[in-house]
Amino acid sequence: MRRLLPLLLLLLPTAAAAQTTNAVQFDGGTDYVDLGELDPGTNYTIEAWVRFDAITLTQTVFSASELTDAYNAIYAGYVQNSWVVELDDDDEFENDDCETANTMCLSLPLNTGVLRHVAVVVEGNLVSFYLDGSLAAVTSVDTTPTYGLDTWLLGAETDGGNYGSDSLNGIIDEVRVWSVARSADQILCTMDWALTGTEAGLYAHWPMDEIVFSAVAPDQSGNGWDASLINDAVFVASPFALTYSVGGDITCFDGDSDGFTVADGDCDDADPNTYPGAPEVACDGADNDCSGDTDASDEDEDGFTGLDCGGDDCDDTNPNVNPGEVETVYNGLDDDCDPGTRDDDLDEDGFGIAVDCDDTDEDRYPGAPEIADDGIDQDCDGEDETTGDDDDATDDDDATDDDDATDDDDATDDDDVAFDDDDSAILPIRRDDGCDCGGDETEAPTEAALGLFLLSAGALRRRRV
Repeated sequence: MRRLLPLLLLLLPTAAAAQTTNAVQFDGGTDYVDLGELDPGTNYTIEAWVRFDAITLTQTVFSASELTDAYNAIYAGYVQNSWVVELDDDDEFENDDCETANTMCLSLPLNTGVLRHVAVVVEGNLVSFYLDGSLAAVTSVDTTPTYGLDTWLLGAETDGGNYGSDSLNGIIDEVRVWSVARSADQILCTMDWALTGTEAGLYAHWPMDEIVFSAVAPDQSGNGWDASLINDAVFVASPFALTYSVGGDITCFDGDSDGFTVADGDCDDADPNTYPGAPEVACDGADNDCSGDTDASDEDEDGFTGLDCGGDDCDDTNPNVNPGEVETVYNGLDDDCDPGTRDDDLDEDGFGIAVDCDDTDEDRYPGAPEIADDGIDQDCDGEDETTGDDDDATDDDDATDDDDATDDDDATDDDDVAFDDDDSAILPIRRDDGCDCGGDETEAPTEAALGLFLLSAGALRRRRV
């Protein structure tokens, strides 16, 4: 059988596969869970889920004591029909504890099979007892214990120099020790959750989700308080329907102890420097004050850090502008954040696309020297210069000139003879005695005048030919 046992254990599910809903069962004999010599300080909280499967004279939920004197530094359980909580007790027996000054007794009926949440809060010399998230009793004690040498137990205490006394007949799950005195709201907030172990203020945390036959209950807080199952204590399926937290999903819980819960508007309940009204830290990429406006080093989320935070993104508000982009010309943006990659005036002639008729040719721009007859508009005035422009212009040969225009020879002047309607020449009448008498227009011309007329008419006719 001993040879077969290791093989059977190999066939069992692994711990990783069984991280679901287990708990520790006690049979009422001498079994218990040794939590170690905890020292949570003078202000602390211990809580657990418990189910009583039988009612006996004394049943312990948790305790802390030394074997040398068997006095309980702390005790919580059900004794003679009363819930009992004691602190720094000087009597090793619990059946008369309600008579001592450092003991709280609450007479309430206890039914088997009922799922109860139990929490004890110690704040200096003030002790509070909670049942199912509600405050059941408060008392002040004369003295407060110091810890570090006392062994903390689940499911039993010590009487007469041995552990395993006054054992529980029932099941315990989701055991937590906090190094802070929790409030009623805080206890109520998390009692129905199976925590991650990373919650702020946790001193030790035992989810009790190990596989059957495992003898160790790991401390999930990371503080190293791994517990040991003694005697007949064993892992079984848990009857407690807890919701397993993945962190940050308990909105009523202040996970980073900054005074704000998710319900209060804490946008990062894992960071104590992030909460409503917190001072902003430049370029840390966090919304420290939970205003919804981050000072992210990569504000446009394009994978490049902005210039203000020491990066090379020249416009951290535009995800399409960063050193990884390809430059798009003429859009007015430095897409690739490289001043050497031109967005305009590609030919570097000093003129942009708005006025440059060819932004790829450095010899073409407004005012450039024009090269005639090459078919190119160098100076961007809309036309090319040609050498035939002067010959085509109106000149002396083509324009109306002295020969073609009406001139002195063709025009009627002082030397020309005027005619009236009947082609008679109008000549002055001159007498032989030299008198210019201005004769009548109708008088017949003299022979000399007639000869002069004929001579003039002949000359005019020849000229026109």
